Amino acid sequence: NNSNEGQTIRGLAFGDENWQHQRYTHRRFPHLTTPPESVSLGRMTRAHHEPRVTVVGTYLDPLGRTPDALLNGGWRDFGRVAAAARRHGAEVTIVQAAWEDAERDIGGVPCFFVRERRRLLERVQASRPDVIHHEGLVHPGAVRRLAEAFRDVPVMAQDHGTTCPRGWRRWWCRWGFARLAGVAFTARAQAEPFVA
Repeated sequence: NNSNEGQTIRGLAFGDENWQHQRYTHRRFPHLTTPPESVSLGRMTRAHHEPRVTVVGTYLDPLGRTPDALLNGGWRDFGRVAAAARRHGAEVTIVQAAWEDAERDIGGVPCFFVRERRRLLERVQASRPDVIHHEGLVHPGAVRRLAEAFRDVPVMAQDHGTTCPRGWRRWWCRWGFARLAGVAFTARAQAEPFVA
């Protein structure tokens, strides 16, 4: 019945530890519980901890501002969504490309500003993420390297009003973003140019 289906889906989404319930879910909804080969959904759904989300930003401020200048108004709302997710039970870490190294706290969320690409990946690894949230549909090469470095962790991206590229740049984006587990858009109309 419908109430069982709702419970099953909620159990899957929130990591219900009832294994009989998990087996029932797999029989009834195999498309929801059979993970893609490269993603460890089992680790995410049966974890004995709150979900660990690492927010990764590879966009480097073109004005070369310090982390403190960015946090004091340079980037409006930076880290606020991560802090809200933390208040609702997620364990969140922010790793952001920057012109200088710094560690800050944003509403209880540790934020690491990192200068070097290699060290950015090391910092992401140190956070032991269950899921990686990449900020923006920018830097296809960096997104692909991130997804390849963490093959057993789903990487999703959130669009921030990116204009869909044309010509060879469109191919470059398709290649770079091919390994993403998902992309979030504010409205369906924003997604349509990317899937056309």
